[in-house]
Amino acid sequence: MASKRKGISKRIRFEVFKRDGFACQYCGAKAPSAVLHIDHVEPLAKGGENEILNYITACSDCNLGKGPRELDDQSALHKQRAQLDDLNTRREQLRLMISWKDGLKDLELEKIKAVTQRMNAMHPGWRLNEEGRSDITKLVAKVPIELIFEAIDIVSHSIEKHWDGRATRRSVTGVVDRVARIATIKLEDLKNPGIQALYYIRGIARKRIPTWGRHSDWQAMALLKRAQKSGASEVDMTDVATGSASWWQFTDAIEKLIASKGQVREP
Repeated sequence: MASKRKGISKRIRFEVFKRDGFACQYCGAKAPSAVLHIDHVEPLAKGGENEILNYITACSDCNLGKGPRELDDQSALHKQRAQLDDLNTRREQLRLMISWKDGLKDLELEKIKAVTQRMNAMHPGWRLNEEGRSDITKLVAKVPIELIFEAIDIVSHSIEKHWDGRATRRSVTGVVDRVARIATIKLEDLKNPGIQALYYIRGIARKRIPTWGRHSDWQAMALLKRAQKSGASEVDMTDVATGSASWWQFTDAIEKLIASKGQVREP
């Protein structure tokens, strides 16, 4: 039994035209040079349905001259099947992308949980507060977790404890900032191919200077990096390290070396 012809809304017409590239699917004529109609792939007289999958774009000449019959070569049906296959492929890829993003979120949460647990274990008797957890979340987003763990291990050596094993308030104050600073420096170091030479030079200075203090390691590295950036050679920096007998002498010599390369000395 033939289906009754129904009016096609402007929205459906636009969707069909867009799907078919605003071109007649029989002869290839395109708008605006051709007046486009909506035709039925399977004619209503032969039981075709009034649905978008049975609609096709046709120019007025092809539509009015075709009559109630299908194309013999089935090209329109093949085109629609190809479009449906492409749509299904895109949908599947979208599902995979969403699943992948969800997996990344889960992985990030696992990293944050692992870092938080390690931080809490580092200072017994204390737990990260909301601000600390927020800072850890930001750190995990920009620094590899292995570098964060290395930073935690370094900072853990500075944690002081009471007789009952609880960490002292003084030693845990600012602990997240210390971990973040060290982890960030380590990340920057990975991008610097000459960093190993600076560590070697710092090691020389550390052995020769008896007044090497608690914060001398990172202060020395900051100075050596500035010197390297200014253009100072490894030989010049090594000479400073081997010729320094005090922390003051070392820092002053490095500052003079930086200044000699045209860099302004920091106050």
